[in-house]
Amino acid sequence: MKYFIKNDLNQFRIESMGKEDLGEVLKIENCSFPTPWTRRLFEEELHNPNSRIFLLKKPKGEKDIIYGYICLWLIRNEVHILKIAIHPSFRRQGLARKLLKFALNYSFRRKVDKAILEVREHNYPAHFLYKKFGFYQIGIRTKYYEDTKEDALIMELNLKDFFRNQPELKEKI
Repeated sequence: MKYFIKNDLNQFRIESMGKEDLGEVLKIENCSFPTPWTRRLFEEELHNPNSRIFLLKKPKGEKDIIYGYICLWLIRNEVHILKIAIHPSFRRQGLARKLLKFALNYSFRRKVDKAILEVREHNYPAHFLYKKFGFYQIGIRTKYYEDTKEDALIMELNLKDFFRNQPELKEKI
């Protein structure tokens, strides 16, 4: 399914990931995370009824370029943001913000009350992004990341409060 970002002069669009997108998504995954997901893990997510993976795309000639993706689980009244990644060549341009804004809107329209995520303790750019949206820390998972034994900060956002306080971020999708 395709979702267009309103008032976006750059003509980005967001759409659900398909199996045909795996190769490009894996390239972004492999240069974004110290312990990247495998093809098999992404395939499992594509078949998980609670999982959604959305791609940020932009047309270039005959082909679309995938700039990034966000993966989330919708479970009852909660969205769990599993990962968000932007290709290194396109970072620091507000693209992760576009994806996160879309995911929060998508979730809120499906009667989700809160968003939750884990983020590496030393991933300061991600902390900045999440705090800008109003996420706040609710806990720590000690040595959560096996590769570095780094702690994960658990962060949460109340979506009702978020959209009540920032109605300009609510989009029709």
